[in-house]
Amino acid sequence: MSKLIAEVLSETVLPITWEYRPLGDIAEITMGNSPPGESYNDVGKGVPLVNGPVEFSDGAFGSTRKIKFTTSPTKMCRAGDFLICVRGSTTGRTNVASFDACIGRGVASIRASLCQSYLNHFIRTLEKRIHALGKGSTFPSISQQQLAELSVPIPCPDDLQRSTEEQKRIAGILDQADAIRRKRQEVETHFDELLKSTFIQMFGNPIRNPMEWDVEPLGVVATLDRGKSRHRPRDAKFLYGGLYPLVQTGDITNSNGFVRNYSQTYSEEGLAQSRLWPAGTLCITIAANIGKTAVLTFDACFPDSVVGLIAGEKLTIEYVRHWFVAMEKATDAAATQVAQKNINLEYLRNLKIQVPSLAKQQQFSSAVNKIRQARGNAEIAHNEASGLFNSLVQRAFEGKL
Repeated sequence: MSKLIAEVLSETVLPITWEYRPLGDIAEITMGNSPPGESYNDVGKGVPLVNGPVEFSDGAFGSTRKIKFTTSPTKMCRAGDFLICVRGSTTGRTNVASFDACIGRGVASIRASLCQSYLNHFIRTLEKRIHALGKGSTFPSISQQQLAELSVPIPCPDDLQRSTEEQKRIAGILDQADAIRRKRQEVETHFDELLKSTFIQMFGNPIRNPMEWDVEPLGVVATLDRGKSRHRPRDAKFLYGGLYPLVQTGDITNSNGFVRNYSQTYSEEGLAQSRLWPAGTLCITIAANIGKTAVLTFDACFPDSVVGLIAGEKLTIEYVRHWFVAMEKATDAAATQVAQKNINLEYLRNLKIQVPSLAKQQQFSSAVNKIRQARGNAEIAHNEASGLFNSLVQRAFEGKL
């Protein structure tokens, strides 16, 4: 018995009619093999090539996309196969093959012998475990043997017909629950697009300025400064664990516009070498994820990879934040590429920002608040649907559904 199977068996006791079976016994696993580089093209010659996450769409059950092609295919997958990344930082990420394709060495295909959807749902629950299996080397990767040894709970494994029917029944329930969850998620995305279109409708494209608003340097109508973290090394333990929130770039990128959470704090010593910004400050990332913005909902510190902006009397923070959202692509394109993308403080201060009347900006803020309230209700519905789906998944693979 493999170590991984023993680990799973120790976690869950299945009904008497269920058993754990190695993935290699119930599915065909094909490890990808990259074709010669000179065979690649993007004009449709040969067969589609799936090399890794670039060809994956969003979501564990997203459909693969046709981006590259090869005239010298090596290993192939079929439409409907479950694809999994087996190399690098995306190890464990999955997608469903939406067409027959050549698979490169960063991908493996999994084809179930009975019910593909049932197997897909279970493998999705193993993403973190699979990613952990690939660690321990400079370049993470997992082997065919490691995949083959993954243990899968199978109902009635010695009765083929009954097992197939039960797997299809369970997969049907999970498919329906997942469809509801994804619909709720799509609604949230529509609200994001509505915010962007409302800004453009009221103020026009910020690059072209078709409404001919007055234009001023951002540094004239707002105060901008970089966050501070002067101590070296930055991971000195005495700097952390105190009362002062420390907001990182990831907290901003994943905030949906308002920083409400943080995972790190500064001590008194940490605060002494940093700066505490007031609630209401607009945080702007200037490294890695360029130009991402969010408003602080509490007093906090942040490192020098973040710029803090406090609006002057001519601007509202809501307007400035959505102006940055509209300008995001242009800001990212202006980033230099050294060790990683970054923009500097002077670049931000010199950006020319349109300055509509305060009444117009406040009208926009009112519209944003209504959209945000509706989005909040949609988010609650999405969280409830996600909670239901996760609960069903857990029960399904414990044999309790």
